[in-house]
Amino acid sequence: MIVYLKDKDSQNWSLIGKTEVVRNNLNPDFSTPVECDYYFEREQFVKFTVNDSDGSSNDFIGQVETTVGKLIGASAQTFLSDLTLPGHKQSRGKIIIRTDSLN
Repeated sequence: MIVYLKDKDSQNWSLIGKTEVVRNNLNPDFSTPVECDYYFEREQFVKFTVNDSDGSSNDFIGQVETTVGKLIGASAQTFLSDLTLPGHKQSRGKIIIRTDSLN
């Protein structure tokens, strides 16, 4: 999984982190955390992309765009959403994102 944060000034997506590759698993549970700063009262857009990597190819499964505020404000800080292709509404799977605050 690859995580991007949108720069509010340029509106470009910047890479903020990647998880490990989980092989041969239809329901991977990524353990590598991705950290980002959260600024209360500022809308921060975040995008998660998921690929199927089998060594010889890297197939795009889908993505979800949301805000850091929605992740932090989700019930039990667990955000659930559909993965979709850009410009499409059909679900290509689910993604569960768990957040935690660091001090």
